[in-house]
Amino acid sequence: MTRQAIVFRHHPGEDLSTFAPILRECGYQYRYINTPKQPIPVEEILDADLLIIMGGPMGVYEAEEHPYLLEEIKVARARLEKDKPVLGVCLGAQIIAKALGADVYPGPNGKEVGWLPIALTEEGKSSPLVHLAPEKTSMFHWHGDTFDLPKGSVRLASSALYENQAFRFGRNALGVQFHPEVSEVQISGTFEHFVDDLHGFGCVRTKIAELDRDTAAYAATLERQNALFMQAWLESLSHA
Repeated sequence: MTRQAIVFRHHPGEDLSTFAPILRECGYQYRYINTPKQPIPVEEILDADLLIIMGGPMGVYEAEEHPYLLEEIKVARARLEKDKPVLGVCLGAQIIAKALGADVYPGPNGKEVGWLPIALTEEGKSSPLVHLAPEKTSMFHWHGDTFDLPKGSVRLASSALYENQAFRFGRNALGVQFHPEVSEVQISGTFEHFVDDLHGFGCVRTKIAELDRDTAAYAATLERQNALFMQAWLESLSHA
């Protein structure tokens, strides 16, 4: 049986990446909606088996400048109320948090950028995120915003800088602040295009060299572990 997934994409460089082959292997067809430029077909999204909300450089609190975010929050809330599967990555996790009534805001500890492990809570250790545990893989981070833990949700992971790195809500909703989907092919050689995000880390050239070195060292392992995580999460979903 083929299932249908809708993917909200906010930036050309932040697509499904390594999620794509796993979705196909698990029986999903998917299509992108580039929400900054395309209308959001509410009924189609509500009927889809899965909604995936990817990352982007904008902030949830910048909805006046990016009004499509309000539509994304609204449709995410409608799916969450029906306990229909939703996965949010980085900005996507923040959209889920906002849809559940939590505050989203610039992170008080500054930007979290680079390859850093996540720490799983006890609930996280018994979830599909166990495949992303620090003893199994490093994790890629690139964000400056954070959010409060939504009421009724369960924290699954934290990091040294930010307590709320992953959470679940109900049976079928998962938000991850980090980027398990990245691949070496996707991000190698791209960091110099985002120097504005790197000025707080000292010498920008040194930070870029660190990012390139760590990507070469860690990306293949993350790709392998992400496949296990994503497959386990998709298999855990209830589509009743």
